[in-house]
Amino acid sequence: MVTTPQQLTKTYSFIDPLLADPVLSTYGPNALPLFAVALHLDVDDVASFATESLTDHPADKKADIIYINEAEGVACVAQGYTGLDWGKQEAPAKKRVI
Repeated sequence: MVTTPQQLTKTYSFIDPLLADPVLSTYGPNALPLFAVALHLDVDDVASFATESLTDHPADKKADIIYINEAEGVACVAQGYTGLDWGKQEAPAKKRVI
């Protein structure tokens, strides 16, 4: 049985804001990793942040987001996976870093 985001909204409060954000919705499966990193780094302009740091493409060497801010001493390298089934517990083996 496939778990829908709506079924998980009581447990995970981030789902409704994520799905309702018109900017994030344009990034498809990268919306969730962008949302998480933007929250962590307190990013105001997610679209600009995505343009600067989103690296997801077939030859990305498993890094979907790379952000470096030398002035603030911040570096972020993120790899994300958003499955079609929100209730799935882990990414496929080829997406996990060991």
